[in-house]
Amino acid sequence: QEYFAMSISQRIIFLIAVAMACLAVLVGVGHVQMSRVYDQANYGNEHIVPTMETLHRAVTSFDQIRVLMLYHILSSHMEVGEVDIKAEIQKKIDEAFTQTKQALKDYESRLSNEEDRQLLEADRAALEEYKKSIAPALSASNEYRTDAAMEEVNKAAEAPRKLMEALAAHIRFNTNLGNGEADKAETAKSTSAMVSITVLLTALVILGG
Repeated sequence: QEYFAMSISQRIIFLIAVAMACLAVLVGVGHVQMSRVYDQANYGNEHIVPTMETLHRAVTSFDQIRVLMLYHILSSHMEVGEVDIKAEIQKKIDEAFTQTKQALKDYESRLSNEEDRQLLEADRAALEEYKKSIAPALSASNEYRTDAAMEEVNKAAEAPRKLMEALAAHIRFNTNLGNGEADKAETAKSTSAMVSITVLLTALVILGG
């Protein structure tokens, strides 16, 4: 009733005010929602990709250790002049262990939550267990007891499997985390669209009146 009691100029001013208010709401909602979409979509680039790269470094170094272990044992049947080939391979094994540990240390700065921390601790524990498990095989290999060294490798087969499973579980965690953030971004985008449509419809009703 008050609206119809207004003069034409007052109605125009009122409608302009409503239109400006709706526009302000649209801009505000759009800014907030798009910021959420950007942050959640960008989470993958800023967090998930670097963490996956770090875990990949750990897996690669671990694979190198396993290959070098066999090379160390088989080197008992190799002759390379005066070069102490076993010592050289041992040095590479030690370097690979250092690289694996460093990769896990670098991961610390990218922890997402408590579950992530627990998975990292599981990685470290499995790595230390694996290092202990191969010591007898290396010792036998250094004494050129190839058969005994291979027997020790077979005895310790559980340790590398556990380390691989720990790293695989950590990779799956980050994959699921990335997928979850992508889903949140899609939800935020849908919410933004719905709010915008609601505001527009409200404005049309008011302005149409």
